Amino acid sequence: MFKKHLLLISLFLLFSCIKDDDPSEIDIKNTSFSVDENLASGTEIGNIEASTNDGNLTFQLINQTPSNAVTFNQSGALIVNDQSLFNFEVNPVINLEIEVKSESLTKTFPITINLNDVDGIVPLLSTSKQKYTEAANNDWIEITESEFNAIKNKLGEVSVVATTDEQYDQMDFPLPPPPDAKTFVNNNGVDIPAENYLIAVKFFSVGTNVTGTKVKVSSENIRTGYTDLGSDLPEFNGEDVFFVIKNNELKFNNESYLAIYDSQGIIGNYDFGVLTNYTRFSETNNFDPQVASGYYPYQGLSTKKLQW
Repeated sequence: MFKKHLLLISLFLLFSCIKDDDPSEIDIKNTSFSVDENLASGTEIGNIEASTNDGNLTFQLINQTPSNAVTFNQSGALIVNDQSLFNFEVNPVINLEIEVKSESLTKTFPITINLNDVDGIVPLLSTSKQKYTEAANNDWIEITESEFNAIKNKLGEVSVVATTDEQYDQMDFPLPPPPDAKTFVNNNGVDIPAENYLIAVKFFSVGTNVTGTKVKVSSENIRTGYTDLGSDLPEFNGEDVFFVIKNNELKFNNESYLAIYDSQGIIGNYDFGVLTNYTRFSETNNFDPQVASGYYPYQGLSTKKLQW
């Protein structure tokens, strides 16, 4: 009987020692996530799932590239912090470093968030989203002022073309346009930068039910070599009007120029300072060498990144 008890005690001590000698570990299950670009701030990306044989776990986000892309809470949830950084063309991969602590261990784990390339314009549209998604490639779609400004301010690496914001905003009272069709281009140095794609235009007009207006571009020089970009603009009514082009993949390899064909003579110019333009009273792809005074109330948006 004594030997039996001694054997049981020995076995108990043996298994206790084996258990006590188990090394502490922290295991993490998911270190990579894949999400669409342009997620709204506050969107939950996913949860870091970790386990240990060493008590409770705490988490800390100790590094991320780019900075401030995500936040991280103690339940292990990754959350979008800055929507503008979730741009495939700018940051196709977001890299994180997570520190996980148990009672006696501290380990760090690399985490990657891979962005899926989607049309970056779609989430910036609201009332015009359906028209845009249903449009054919290279069609122009009328959008709202707020949508135009969202594209301007939230899409990556956007430049203004044809007029600066200051020049456009001070044109409250353009000269009344002559009632003739014309093609015009501002000669003010605010041109399409090299390696850019044109994505949107706006202008001020005085017409109603206007059709046949065209966007023209040239990579040759400011006076010659113009071609139509995309479809005619859809029918529109006067004052400030805004348009975006669907899936334009024409890249300008050198500095280029934006002109407008005003089919019904409804866009006047603004005679201010020393800024000038070229105008021809017909649809044209080449301008005469004479420079006219003033400039026209139109502006384009271009970007270096193909984001659609």
